[in-house]
Amino acid sequence: MSTQSFYFALSQFDKNWGIHTLDCGTVHRKPDDQPEGDSHPKSYRLTWEQGRILEEYQLIYLLDGSGWFESQPSGLIPIAAGSIILVFPDLWHRYKPASGSSWHTFWVGFGGPFTPRLIRNLDITPAMPTRSIGSSEYVLSCFHEVLNVARYELTGYQQVMAGEVVKLLGLLHAAQRQAIFANPDTDLVMQTAKSLLVQTQKFRTMEAVADELNLGYSKFRKLFKHYTGMSPGQFQLQHQIAQATQLLRRSTLSVTNIAYQCGFDTLPYFTRMFKKKTGKTPSEYRKQFIAARSTLE
Repeated sequence: MSTQSFYFALSQFDKNWGIHTLDCGTVHRKPDDQPEGDSHPKSYRLTWEQGRILEEYQLIYLLDGSGWFESQPSGLIPIAAGSIILVFPDLWHRYKPASGSSWHTFWVGFGGPFTPRLIRNLDITPAMPTRSIGSSEYVLSCFHEVLNVARYELTGYQQVMAGEVVKLLGLLHAAQRQAIFANPDTDLVMQTAKSLLVQTQKFRTMEAVADELNLGYSKFRKLFKHYTGMSPGQFQLQHQIAQATQLLRRSTLSVTNIAYQCGFDTLPYFTRMFKKKTGKTPSEYRKQFIAARSTLE
């Protein structure tokens, strides 16, 4: 059996960061290996007979093998290679490999005031704490990075590991979002749609973009909003405003020329939309930027 585990003492600075790592490790056990024993601190020790309760969140990634997970809210759940488990704080739970199975897991324990906000965005609950994400090089890379940083505990190690935990949660969120879309080509279709919507040399109507994607407009708009969280029109407008702000900062083009270059049909419409999004008219925005830059020179 090959095992590594790390447990950390936290400073007040680490706690103030918003999210912190409490422990991490990996276990690689062959089918005929004996259980781990008492190598962990008492509060972390786990037996199938007794289970345990942690005061933290833990992400557990089963890279290889199969087994069982059980908690009070979830009941007994089979787990297989590619499963990821989110253990919730203050809940009794237990897990183990199936008889005769290998067992290769990575885990990281974490907490902090920022953590519940991230967890709420995941479609994972105490009653449904497992997800099958398959073999993911990105997830595995995050766990390896956490372990590499943990070995040395150099200055700022907690903040670096916290970043990897946030990345893990982001990857889990992305996996569940992708699972929503049954069509495996959805990612490609939406990336093509985004590219068409931001092409400044030929600003397209939403109907024209839908036609180029061989989709009806209603279906395209619904799919785009479900995928990105905003309508295609709002997506295009945000890009136009972002491009306009860059031109106002970096060019000497007139406001009228910038409006037309960014795809706005009229100057009044550009001015109205720009102020709605930024709180200032284009001229006010440019004057403020020039004034701020002059104080730094």
